[in-house]
Amino acid sequence: MVAAMVFTVMLTTGKAVGSEQKVLGTIDSIGTRTLVVRAEADAGVLNDVMSRVEDIVGVTWALGFSPAQDVTNSAFEDGTPVPVRFAYGTQLGTLSIPERQPISDDLAYVSPEALSQLGLDYPSGSISLNSGAAIAVVGEIETPEVLDRFEPLVVVPRQDSTTDNQPLGLVVVTVDAPENVEAVGKAVLSVLAATDSTKVKIESSKELADLRAIIQSQLGSFSRTLVLALFSVTAVLLTVVMTGLVLMRRKDFGRRRALGGTRSFVFLMLLLQTSILSLAGALAGSLTSLALLAGSGDPLPGMAFSVSVITLTLGTALVAGVIPALIASRREPMKELRVA
Repeated sequence: MVAAMVFTVMLTTGKAVGSEQKVLGTIDSIGTRTLVVRAEADAGVLNDVMSRVEDIVGVTWALGFSPAQDVTNSAFEDGTPVPVRFAYGTQLGTLSIPERQPISDDLAYVSPEALSQLGLDYPSGSISLNSGAAIAVVGEIETPEVLDRFEPLVVVPRQDSTTDNQPLGLVVVTVDAPENVEAVGKAVLSVLAATDSTKVKIESSKELADLRAIIQSQLGSFSRTLVLALFSVTAVLLTVVMTGLVLMRRKDFGRRRALGGTRSFVFLMLLLQTSILSLAGALAGSLTSLALLAGSGDPLPGMAFSVSVITLTLGTALVAGVIPALIASRREPMKELRVA
């Protein structure tokens, strides 16, 4: 009975929990935890803000970028223009950019898409700004998902991000959890120190974060209700079955009492037997159901859910065994062993 209950719970609620985790995992992609601050060049948002943004609780990643400028391959007169941005912050290493540049001059790092549009076969060469200034291309970057929207990406890292007071056009922030997006967004706006806040806009995935909370609440409520119903029915059935078994074996319990067994001994003995059998049934039911779920390609619940089901099963079996154990422990040896 215990094995059947665990089997049913794992195949129904376990499958639902696995699907919930899969759905939430999709919603929890990096895009739902991203904040993008867009500032006009004269908004007064300077690169020294990055140290303050990085110190905000809940911020796991942040980079600041200057307003974009067009660059072309210096080897072609009419090359395809590609936007270049100067980058500020301590997370440049996540783009495969060295923390320290080999020389003090500006050096450019390009994404594969930018490399193709610039007409470069390798991440080396020279690109020219509209002003005529040339910047050497020295490496290729790995564009993280959070920056995919800004492709083609050409980045010029600035080592000193606190003293040159350059304007920022973008501040991209990743938050630790979707539910913290709104709070972190307010904190980021509060530390920007913009001279004209009307020229600053913040983009977030608050709608997706709210959707995540709704889905988690609805799926979680369904799973909890189903588990509660299954365990309640099982507890009642276990109590009835165990009581019947105790009544069938009442002479055995009376004999144990006659041989010196105390009421507490009989009570604990029956609960111990219940625990061992319930654990064996729970393990058998959970392993069988997990094997079936894996074989059918359905999402598996996490280890925490499986352990919780087994633990709850043991607790349910022990609670269901209390009344039968009390009945068994109170059998009177003289009455049960009396021969008519």
